[in-house]
This record gives sequence, C-alpha cells and structure tokens, in this order.
Amino acid sequence: MAQRWAVAALLRAEKKFRRIKGYKELPKLAVVLQQKSLDGKEAAA
Repeated sequence: MAQRWAVAALLRAEKKFRRIKGYKELPKLAVVLQQKSLDGKEAAA
C-alpha cells in the first residue's frame, strides 16, 4: 500500500519538475569529470 502512495506522490510531483538547461550535455560532463579525476589520481601516485 505504501508503494502505491509513493508512486502516486511521484506522479503528482512530476508535473512540477523542471528540465535542467543543458541536460543533453550531462553525459559529456560525466566523461570529462571522470577523465579529470583519473588524471588527478595518476599525478598523486
């Protein structure tokens, strides 16, 4: 029963969510951040 209420609440809240500007570039950002993280670990080692 609690799961049904949670889903109903999320569906209602979904209508008020806003799309993040630049959301299509988020995968590119993740790759760059991962590369920077790896570069930093190599320099520290």
